[in-house]
Amino acid sequence: MKNTTPRQLSIFISIITAFATVAGGSAILLFNDTHFFVPAMFLGLLVFFTNYLVVFYSLNGFIIRRIKPIYKTIQNISRAEEYTMGNMDDRDIIQDVKNDVMLWAKKKTREISQLRELERY
Repeated sequence: MKNTTPRQLSIFISIITAFATVAGGSAILLFNDTHFFVPAMFLGLLVFFTNYLVVFYSLNGFIIRRIKPIYKTIQNISRAEEYTMGNMDDRDIIQDVKNDVMLWAKKKTREISQLRELERY
C-alpha cells in the first residue's frame, strides 16, 4: 500500500473490520439456526461506515498535526493552512510535504551559497 491516501487507507481498514465482523456475526448466528443473512449484512454495513468515519477523521487529524510543525519550521505558514480536513481527501499529502521540504532545502542551499560568495568579496 505504497503512497495511499487517507481515504484509501480508511476504506481498506473499514472493509477488513466489516468483513471480520460479518464473518464472526454470521458464525455465531449460523450456530443458533436463525436467519443470519440480513442481521449480518446490516451489522457489517454499520461497522463499515462507523469505522470509516472514525479512521478517516482520526487519520486526517493525525496527519494535519504532524504537517503543521514541518511548515512552521520551513516558515511557510500559508501552505500549512492549506491542509484542512475538507481538502485532503484524495491528495498524496506526504509527497506534497516532501516536495515542499525539498524546494525549501534547495532554496536555503542557494541562499547559503550566495552569502558565501558575497562573503568572499
